[in-house]
Order: sequence, then C-alpha cells, then structure tokens
Amino acid sequence: MTDDTCSNVSSPRWFHRARLLEAAPTAMQLWEMAIRFTLNLLIITILVGLVGGVVKTFIDLRLLLSADLEVALRHIIVDTLTILAVVEVLKTTLKGGEPLWSANCAELSCCSLRSSFS
Repeated sequence: MTDDTCSNVSSPRWFHRARLLEAAPTAMQLWEMAIRFTLNLLIITILVGLVGGVVKTFIDLRLLLSADLEVALRHIIVDTLTILAVVEVLKTTLKGGEPLWSANCAELSCCSLRSSFS
C-alpha cells in the first residue's frame, strides 16, 4: 500500500461522517430528552400557578378594607393554606416521599442503617 491509499481512508470527509453518526442521538436518548422537556413544562406550570396564587392572595388583601372583616380574613386564610398545601406536596414529592418532620440527619441515617441490616 502506498501513502496515497492510507490518506484516502483517513480523509477529513470520512472522519467527519463518522463523527456525525457517533453524535446522533439514539432512540433512548430522544425519549429521555422528551421526558425531561415534558417534566420541565410541568414544573414551569406549577411554579406559574404558585406565583398566581401568591398574587391572588395579595390582591385579596384589599378585601380587608372593602368587605366584611370575617369574609376578607376567610378568603386570605384559605388562599394562604392552599398555597402552603401545594408547597408541602411539592416538597414531599421532590424529597422522595420522606416525611418532612423527620429532617434530623442523625435520625435519617440511623433509620436507613436499620433498614439495610434487617
């Protein structure tokens, strides 16, 4: 073989084609990208809903001046508790289902060690 045939095999054009095929995403990578995109849209939707709830709560503060005090306080308390409930559900979901009141690290590691040894 001469040097000319070796240079044809290792030409930049062949190398570029191989790099493109190597960089093409597989079906599993496309699936993961689609799932991540969908989850990002859901998270954005939930965050927009939370911001909307906070804005609605602040707008309902004007009821303290215009409506009966009992009705105004009821609206504000219900709005606030609804937002807090949604935040707690999100925190529990993102934390992996652990109860929020057992946030002590020593207790959590102790419980995980007990469950792994039994």
